[in-house]
Amino acid sequence: MGMNMNRIAVSLIFVLFSAQSSNSQSNMYYEIGAGISFSGGSNKILEDHRMGLTFAASISRKVIDNIQILLNVGYNRYYYSGKVSPLIAPRPYVQSINGKPGNVYEINIGSRYFLDTSRVGSFFQLNMGTMLTRDGEILIKQWYIDRPEIYWEIIYKRGGTYYLDAYFSLGYGYSIPISKSVNVIPHANFQLSLNRKEVYFPFKLHVQLPLR
Repeated sequence: MGMNMNRIAVSLIFVLFSAQSSNSQSNMYYEIGAGISFSGGSNKILEDHRMGLTFAASISRKVIDNIQILLNVGYNRYYYSGKVSPLIAPRPYVQSINGKPGNVYEINIGSRYFLDTSRVGSFFQLNMGTMLTRDGEILIKQWYIDRPEIYWEIIYKRGGTYYLDAYFSLGYGYSIPISKSVNVIPHANFQLSLNRKEVYFPFKLHVQLPLR
């Protein structure tokens, strides 16, 4: 699946950059965006990392008035949610729990279908691609209540493992012009990995500019 997606991505790059006329060039854009993302409650890889930041960069081309095709790359950084550990320090000891961030890297292709082509256009977006997830380490530190200099550490979750999966996402958003050549694009997405059924809910704001 990952190899097929790579071939499709290469084909899309060829389509995006094969435009010869100045009219085609005027229909090409690049986008940068950021937002927040939530990890689903049933997720296993990042079960202790529930919310994070998401960043993206895209190249898009208007095929016809109400359809754009896109090539996207993304980076997501999910933070430890502070879930209570089942390991309880016996008295007279106390403990602290610290988690390192988990990361999700993405590459995908997609399309936007605009429901209207008015000044503020709403659209549905469908993407398919590959995600690489790295889980975060969770470390428990325990110490004697009156002797904090004497402590030991327990690795509750080792972290650092990578998981490769295909995924698709379905989203809805708006394209809002703020000048003759600049659009802002707020959109929300439902994202599902096809093998492990991991669910994410990213909310992003993109800035779209013409590719000259």
